[in-house]
Amino acid sequence: GITAELSYLPPLTVADATPSLLGVALGYGVPITPSVAAMFRAHGTFGYVDGPVTCARSALQAYPAQPCFGTEPSNDRYSPNAYGAELLVGTMITPRVNASFGLGASHLRPRFRVGFVNGLGFLDQTRVEQNFTRGTVMAGVSASVTERLHTGAQVYAVARDGVTVRLTTQWKLR
Repeated sequence: GITAELSYLPPLTVADATPSLLGVALGYGVPITPSVAAMFRAHGTFGYVDGPVTCARSALQAYPAQPCFGTEPSNDRYSPNAYGAELLVGTMITPRVNASFGLGASHLRPRFRVGFVNGLGFLDQTRVEQNFTRGTVMAGVSASVTERLHTGAQVYAVARDGVTVRLTTQWKLR
């Protein structure tokens, strides 16, 4: 009944953004009936994304009165910093296909730091920091490809913020 999840988005630059994000989760499941199980899952996302958010190269200005006056794009950093927990209930639809539904809460601590040096040499390091907790809801489906290999999809919604679609691959260790 124990599951461990690990994901990593390596620092490969795409469209001027360079991420380094780590996602971890640990779960514990217990059977309720032969075809229904419950799982408690705790998770966290840590790391950062660097890139020119406030003043991209296309936004640079030649006039001192303009917001992005300068010759070099900003070097900003966004850190999502989120952790939470959820309770999921899963059921077997067929011997190879399962469905799940869950509710939970996530504590979000996003951080954003501006890193722009304007044309006069002034370094703007404005910081935006938030701390808030949101309810979450999720639903998913998974299928057994082999006895140990499973694939699936999950819709994960954070109240008032957004929806994420996850595609998963799982390998049973034993």
